[in-house]
Formats: sequence, structure tokens, C-alpha cells
Amino acid sequence: MAALQGTAASYGNVGYMGLPLAIAFFGPEAAVPAALVFCFDCTAQFTLTAFLATLGHERNEEAHWGEIALRILKQVFGHPFIVATILGGIASALSFKAPGALGTILTMLMNSAGPVALFALGVTVGARQFGGIGREMPFVVGMKTLLQPLLAFVALSFFVPGLDPLWRDVALMMAALPTASNAFILASQYKAYIEGSSTAVLITTIISAVTIPLLIYVIQEG
Repeated sequence: MAALQGTAASYGNVGYMGLPLAIAFFGPEAAVPAALVFCFDCTAQFTLTAFLATLGHERNEEAHWGEIALRILKQVFGHPFIVATILGGIASALSFKAPGALGTILTMLMNSAGPVALFALGVTVGARQFGGIGREMPFVVGMKTLLQPLLAFVALSFFVPGLDPLWRDVALMMAALPTASNAFILASQYKAYIEGSSTAVLITTIISAVTIPLLIYVIQEG
């Protein structure tokens, strides 16, 4: 339960919302830092959630550490986000360019990714059920919408000297994003904190409609 609560309080919507918003607010040059945040955040979240949730599930049973590690590896490296990231990294390292019609199709898909992601986000949020507010919900919502961007600001301002302002601004915006729907999917997978994760997605998304434009205004005004 605690692992899934932590996921709901820290896993931002860096895919559906983060990438298109970063490009919309900061221009095409924001794609690289936004993509890096997306890759590392998803990898960390799927790894930590899988490890902690599996460990908590097996704590009262006799399970070999090797078996637990194998389950975690399957869940992490079998996820479409991680697979796509690995393939994209390999293609970039090899300077691969899809030929002919395949390249045209991939370019069309790339250009439509942002609008389709935002549409999918709207459908996802609209389909979420409001499961009520538990005692922990104000802490989950506050940590995601307020504490996480504040910690990102402190870390980037005082512990990462010489950081490009664009990268800093993108990271701050990504930290302020609402809870990703993947938190609900993970909760459903592990059958814990399902209603709470659904509610966190809905509430943080509503709050972010105010906090993110305010943050962007503050950034752009210096």
C-alpha cells in the first residue's frame, strides 16, 4: 500500500502531458531535456514500484530473492515505454533513418504524438472514478503538486551549478505535472490503493490546471 501511495505522490504525467507541454511552452529545443526526464522518471518509477510492491507482497511468504529479481526485470524491461526508449536510443546511436514510406509514416506519427497524447489524457481523466478522499490524500496531492516542484527548484538551483536555464525550466515544469494515469495502472496491477490512485490522478490534474500556468508565468517573467 505505501509503495503505491508513494507512486501516486511522485509519478508525474511526463509522457502524455509533459512532452507536448514542454514543446508548447519552451519550443522544439525543449524536446531533449523533456525526453530525458521522461526516460529516467519512467525507468525509476517502474523499477522502484515493482521492487517495493513485489517485496511487500512477498514479505509474508517464502520467496527466493532471485525469483523476485526476475519478476522485477520482466516488469521493467517488458513495459512498452521502456522498450520504446531502448529501441529509440539504439536507433539514435546508430544514426538510423527509416527509408521511404516507413520514414514518412514515422514522421507523421511523431508530429501527431503531442495532440493525440493530450486527447488520450482527457479521455483517461474522464474515465477515472472518484473513489473518495482518504486521510492520506491531502499529503499525496500536496507532495505531487507543491513539494516535488519545490524540491526540484532547490536541487537545481543549489546543487547543479551552471545548468542551462532551458533545462532547469523544463525540469521544474515536469516536476509540477499531475499524477500519471500509470499510477492507477500500477495500483490495479498490484491490487492496492486502486481508488486512491484514481482519485489522485483526478484531483492533481484539476489542480495542475492552475499551478502549471502559474509556474510557467513565473518562469517566463524571471
